[in-house]
Amino acid sequence: MGWADVGYHSDHVLTPNIDTLAADGIVLNHYYTHPVSCPSRAALLTGVHPIHTGLQNFVIINQSPTALRVPAFIWSPLLRKSGYVSEALIDVSDIMPTILDAIGDRHVLSDETHIYGVSQWDTMSHNGLPVRSEIIHNIDPVDNMSAIRWHDWKLVQSSSYKGYDLWTQTIQFGGWKPPMYSKCTLSPEQFETMRNLQRHSCKMYKVLSQMNRHPNYDVLDESTVLCSEPPVPNGKHSCLTGELCLFNLRVDPCEYKNVINETDPSFVRYVWHKLVEFNETSVPALSLVPLDKRAHPRFHNNTWTNWLDHDLDYELYRDYKHDKDEF
Repeated sequence: MGWADVGYHSDHVLTPNIDTLAADGIVLNHYYTHPVSCPSRAALLTGVHPIHTGLQNFVIINQSPTALRVPAFIWSPLLRKSGYVSEALIDVSDIMPTILDAIGDRHVLSDETHIYGVSQWDTMSHNGLPVRSEIIHNIDPVDNMSAIRWHDWKLVQSSSYKGYDLWTQTIQFGGWKPPMYSKCTLSPEQFETMRNLQRHSCKMYKVLSQMNRHPNYDVLDESTVLCSEPPVPNGKHSCLTGELCLFNLRVDPCEYKNVINETDPSFVRYVWHKLVEFNETSVPALSLVPLDKRAHPRFHNNTWTNWLDHDLDYELYRDYKHDKDEF
């Protein structure tokens, strides 16, 4: 789910139930996950960073080193403080340690040396002090791309994948409009009215009302991200293969302006060293492991399965293993 795929971050999407829970819970305004499914799920379920599980390069397609700032919130009647926007820095790997802490099992993680996630329970439930000041977004030695956020600064090594900048913007139709466009769209005023009506009539609003909880939707405005004007055409910055870019996310949350040439080189080296130091404990990317043709479904009744646990038809495999067909 992208940043603008929820109603409280969008002017064209209606998600009244999600908006209602977010307004009554805690909006995590600096929550980061990985750009594709496998590393995100692995970090979520284990608390381990993808560079320690071999998922830093490919989906076991991971073409972005930057990680994604995505919409997130938590809701629970157990929260001692709710109905606010948290500015705490949170990584997807923090979720598992946070849940364990909330249920009283923090000690389970005490001996895990590769756990990257940290418990955010005190920060979330009390709106307490942040426990993170940095996030290693990714270190990809295969495509030579990496990124780290340290406080309000983000250092990116090569944001362009093979010369292609993956920066995207709001869809623009230009002079063309889809058929029936005028009948399918609302003016900003109409959209705002529709959003308010849906929020106050949705199922979650009724449920919370029965619990004597009354969401304050105005708090969602505090999660709005405002971009400055792009300094170059199309908003793209020149961060070519192997180069470093530095962004001040406090004043430039959309990463339009590369300020590395305006910054003390010793500071850049300091942040870069954090990436290098963290990478010393990485494991090889699983994308470098050769594919095993014995896994092909043709050898297992046309089914993907745990092939090493089954007998193989070696005559069929012998005829196939020299075939150029790949999977």
